[in-house]
Amino acid sequence: MKIMLLLLETKVTKYGRLRISAEYFGSILSKRHIRSSYILAHFIDRNDDNEIDTYPGQVQFYFEHIIHLPNGSLKHHLAYVKWYKSVRTTDVRFYFANEDSDDFTNDPELWKKKFFTTSVDNIIPVHHILGRFIPANFKYKKTDYLAVLPLNRRFHI
Repeated sequence: MKIMLLLLETKVTKYGRLRISAEYFGSILSKRHIRSSYILAHFIDRNDDNEIDTYPGQVQFYFEHIIHLPNGSLKHHLAYVKWYKSVRTTDVRFYFANEDSDDFTNDPELWKKKFFTTSVDNIIPVHHILGRFIPANFKYKKTDYLAVLPLNRRFHI
């Protein structure tokens, strides 16, 4: 029985912005597009009955990863994102929620101004990006928060 060792050649190309349809998504790598680097993405909370929650983050850069295998090449478009930490209580996070509406997707939310520590969750496929948001500073009960103001556009690639 022969054991065949497979040597993989990989290539990574880093980008400062990404075009989806007619809109550019920026990153902190591209100073010209830094205002469009704030994104929203879904994550499954494995601790809470697989509930899906939306997290805001700031894209650090985009990259294209190509793996050359014996039967062909595989190309992946990925983003390296720093995710903002959530506040402790839902009363603070959903301070601006409109109780008369059934649609909470466009309501502003309050988040901490701190990022999670680096983990595997920082790298996501670009097709997990839901859309962008506008960051704003908001002070509530003597504490500074990041107000996440989602834009109405949602992308599903």
